[in-house]
Amino acid sequence: MNMEPIYKGNVIQFAKLLTATWQLYRTHFIPILVLSVIGSLPSLYIRCFAGIPSPIFTFVSAVIGVILGLLSYMSLMYIVDDAAAGRATSIVIALRKALTRIPIVITTGLLSTIRLFGWFLLLFVPGIIKSVRYSFTLQAVALRNVAHSEAIRYSIRMVENFWWTVVFAGFFIGLPGLILSLPFVLKGPDVLANVHGLAWGMVAVQILTTGFYFVGETLLFLAIERIKIITTEVSATSHADPKPAPEE
Repeated sequence: MNMEPIYKGNVIQFAKLLTATWQLYRTHFIPILVLSVIGSLPSLYIRCFAGIPSPIFTFVSAVIGVILGLLSYMSLMYIVDDAAAGRATSIVIALRKALTRIPIVITTGLLSTIRLFGWFLLLFVPGIIKSVRYSFTLQAVALRNVAHSEAIRYSIRMVENFWWTVVFAGFFIGLPGLILSLPFVLKGPDVLANVHGLAWGMVAVQILTTGFYFVGETLLFLAIERIKIITTEVSATSHADPKPAPEE
């Protein structure tokens, strides 16, 4: 997959990013859909069989949901990374890779959550700023084999000088999900005739659009990473000692 159209110089092209996200999402729709369903299994189980769950059941479902969500979305990242690099990919390969990293991503996620909670306790605005800087922590763990504080630092380096780009890109990538959700939020009972149908409609939108969002976020991560690499190489070349002029 050619990623160069996504960025021009040091600028991310949002329209090109959305186009590339849609192309990859469409090409690998079945594995992305399956992985998105895997991430939503606990909520689907509650809606189908549990009725009104007990607090203990809710807690257990939440823990299982977090693990399945991390597993499925890490697998999505591997599919995107393989596709961007032109490597063969499949849902089996992606899941196998994700399973080897799931303990590290859980502990790194807990560390990130604790740090963000501390920042939000201090002030709301610094918490928001830090949460954007931590946006690529999961990608760093899954795709770059770093962990814990190193993964957080890797994400911060990627977001550096691209803070607003990450914010706006996240908005545009999440826009399809927002648009598809509006009919259920605004006129759901009229369209589907009952609240239960409204809930199922929201679940369907969540499954379809969450995978799209993670595909776009991972493409954004890879594009910014390439910009950083190119910038570093150019800077290193420009600061290299010039060769001495030949003696006449």
